[in-house]
Amino acid sequence: MNYVKYPEDFDDYAWELSSKGCFEVQAVVDGETINVNFYDKYRLQQDTELSEELGENFLAENIIVVDVVDRERMDAAIKSFHP
Repeated sequence: MNYVKYPEDFDDYAWELSSKGCFEVQAVVDGETINVNFYDKYRLQQDTELSEELGENFLAENIIVVDVVDRERMDAAIKSFHP
């Protein structure tokens, strides 16, 4: 079973994730714990454009783009990966 491993205090700040547009968290996928970076497309575009303006490369591992960064969409995205 695939699932997101939310921090214990996640509910204290979950409300602000949709406006932030990104969130890094651990998830279990096919029995392996990995780091996942959730982005909405607007924040991903902002971060890549800023990196370009600074003459840097944008680097983030295991990016998953969702419509809105919230628990419902993050859970659905992780559960959609089948072993």
